[in-house]
Amino acid sequence: MKYFFHRLVFVLLRFPVYLFVRAKVNFHRHIPQKIEGPFIVMSNHNTDYDPILVCTGIRQHMYAVASEHIFRRGLASKALKFFLDPIARAKGTTAASTVIEMLRRLKKGQNILLFAEGNKSYNGLTNPILASTGKLVKKAKCSLVTYRLTGGYFTSPRWAKKTFRRGRMDGRVVRVYTPEELAKMTAEEVNAAIVSDIFEDAYAGQEASPVRYRSDRRAEGIETALFMCPNCRRLGTVKSKGNSFFCDCGLKGEYDEYGYISGNFPYKTIRDWDLWELEQFRSGLTYGDDTVYYSVDGLKLCSVKPELGTETVDSGTLSITGKALKLGNTEFAISEIEDVSIHGSSALIMTVTKKGYFEIPSDEVKYLGRIFLVAIEELRRQAEQAG
Repeated sequence: MKYFFHRLVFVLLRFPVYLFVRAKVNFHRHIPQKIEGPFIVMSNHNTDYDPILVCTGIRQHMYAVASEHIFRRGLASKALKFFLDPIARAKGTTAASTVIEMLRRLKKGQNILLFAEGNKSYNGLTNPILASTGKLVKKAKCSLVTYRLTGGYFTSPRWAKKTFRRGRMDGRVVRVYTPEELAKMTAEEVNAAIVSDIFEDAYAGQEASPVRYRSDRRAEGIETALFMCPNCRRLGTVKSKGNSFFCDCGLKGEYDEYGYISGNFPYKTIRDWDLWELEQFRSGLTYGDDTVYYSVDGLKLCSVKPELGTETVDSGTLSITGKALKLGNTEFAISEIEDVSIHGSSALIMTVTKKGYFEIPSDEVKYLGRIFLVAIEELRRQAEQAG
């Protein structure tokens, strides 16, 4: 009975919601013929509207997999659960319970929408997907639908403050893989197909077909993406205001309506600057080292209980060395951190072995959680290589 109610809500809301997103972000959908279900839709991800966009672009009802933090918003979360019943996935966890719930619903003939990256892009390049994604698809024994959204990175940059820039977004099904086709593929081949189908280089698309994305606060928050100054090589020194950004070393830049940057530095795109800084920052990290690579004062550590809320357990200076992440009097060894992620622009979320699920909330762009994310991921990689 509940499933039929959700389908009715989907049918009644689908067209008026499409009119809303068309007006809001100039979304153009390319609706395919009816797809035989059950199926999993795998899409790339760049804006908070993406679940809505994909659902308006495919005729059949789907249950979306959503980050658990949206279930901690009181009455709004209860309404979301009642009318749409999304599947919760805690970012920064292995999400075994999420997989079980997805398989349960697919077995009942229901369709699932999953954003394979799990995170929005900081630089306009589609993020890697989990290595276990292909195994999930194989285990589900259903159809796989790959869906690509374009224009989202410039419409609502991950790094930006909460402003939408109206330009153009498009969404279309790339390919439908039948259960018979998938049965002949290895999990690695399924992964490769998903990566190829949903990949977007936002700047390559902009070069091929330029679109204006208007805003009078275009650059605000850009330091979340551009966390290392290319002139002085320091972390967290870039600041932004309006359409401009700058560093106290003398660097000055502008972000234009087409998403390009200009100034006294060698980069024209956020993509190229970011690829440079990621390489530079990672190369300076050494697992097991006592060097403090970065620190920020005045933050708090919260213990998270999904669907219940958060409780502050410590506060103070957050710092990271080659051995551990420390906040106040609490210290997590790099080897203890099982998974780590970001929600919003800077809130760091992680699962720590035998200690629980934690969040370090963001305060606008004053806290550059992405620096810690990149450091933890690189140090964990080095630890795994060291055995």
